[in-house]
Amino acid sequence: MKKPQSISDLIASQGARLRSLKAGAQAADRVLAAVRDCLPADCSASVWAASQKDGQLTIMVASPSDATRLHYGLPALKAALAARLDEPVDKISLRVRPAPPATGQ
Repeated sequence: MKKPQSISDLIASQGARLRSLKAGAQAADRVLAAVRDCLPADCSASVWAASQKDGQLTIMVASPSDATRLHYGLPALKAALAARLDEPVDKISLRVRPAPPATGQ
């Protein structure tokens, strides 16, 4: 059986990996906020996640009807996001996945 390690030792040994995960989560939060800010209020509530990598922006919405509404506004959204994120947005993909359940109540 392995000798137990303290939480502090585990965090210290995995520091680089944890910093990388934290940076990725912060980047996804920044992209999600930018997407929501560039959309009309009735559409922004349906977006629950967004990420960007190498010019590819992926937006998660909760239903097919939300994806259809967003689809027609993608050209204007692409230009607005490229300016807002200071990065090129070459392609936007919409993915339909139910939003995760709310927690913490």
